[in-house]
Amino acid sequence: MPFPPVPTAAKREIRRAGETLASGTLSIGQDEQARKLIAQWRAAHLMPLAAAANDLNQVLEDCEVNAIVAQRTKRLFRIAQKLQETPTMNATTMQDIAGLRAIVPSMEEVNRIRDAYQATGVQNSEIHTISDYNDGPKESGYRGVHIALRHRGGIASAYDGMRTELQLRTNAQHLWASAVETVGMFEGQRLKYDEGDPEWILFFALAGELIARSEELRRGYAFADMSDAEVQADLMVVGQQINAIKRMHGIGHELIVIEDTQGKIVEIEPHTKLLLLDPSQNVLRIQAYSDESYDEAHDAYANAEQQVTFEVGSITPVLVAVQSPTQLRDAYRSFYLDIKPFAELIQRLLDNPN
Repeated sequence: MPFPPVPTAAKREIRRAGETLASGTLSIGQDEQARKLIAQWRAAHLMPLAAAANDLNQVLEDCEVNAIVAQRTKRLFRIAQKLQETPTMNATTMQDIAGLRAIVPSMEEVNRIRDAYQATGVQNSEIHTISDYNDGPKESGYRGVHIALRHRGGIASAYDGMRTELQLRTNAQHLWASAVETVGMFEGQRLKYDEGDPEWILFFALAGELIARSEELRRGYAFADMSDAEVQADLMVVGQQINAIKRMHGIGHELIVIEDTQGKIVEIEPHTKLLLLDPSQNVLRIQAYSDESYDEAHDAYANAEQQVTFEVGSITPVLVAVQSPTQLRDAYRSFYLDIKPFAELIQRLLDNPN
């Protein structure tokens, strides 16, 4: 089955549909036509995303790097939020509607992949920008490398110029980012975006700094004058104040995972999954689709989004793809409420930061 087509609507109509979604609240069902058009525009990114994944796999092979590789298309409510937060952006210039992530063991592999992209480029995309948050971390403590790509086919097509974003993270950085999202979900706060309890925000900023120093990265601006021992001590204090380690260990230990293959018998387990997490019930539902069922999977994705309010802590559907089903949990730890490895990492760094 072919990839979903690029909508026939003019770019200005797609931009207006994005503006309609962004003008409302977190509910995205106010204008059905706008929602459908943005969902179609999102689905069309599957083709350049697959091409970008092929390029990444070639780079990983050339660099002799083993990585967890995962793909996702951005949730409609996050598209709407991002357009609200960034008035200069529109739906046709958003670079991460389609996202690709490679999680690798260490900074040495991150740098090797980044350098390969910079030195030789890739076959199916042009590099638009490279944002190295390892060299200049965000205030939240986030680190990683983001490579913004524009698709270019061997033969001119409607997909040319469509954007994807590649994220490169170490295992430790991925544990940190997943923990921020998971705690924010349970606390009912947007900690990922520096909104919410200032003690949790400080905890994660300090934790990110301690992880960065263990990986020999540049210090964050807010902690530039602090010694390793001072960062460790401050993290220990704020962690005790909010009982962070114990609270994190209490998340997700009774999660119920229900997987549905849509009644289909397949010879090879599908790698495309629709994840629907209801943290209030501790239930994760996984609907699996064959890698060729693009339209069916994206229709189910859009339908699932219509059933929720998109408030913090609500059911949060997302459509993802992994190279191997065994990588699903590692790639999307926040949907499995799998925060224990991060808590254990922080405890080890507190006990022995070196």
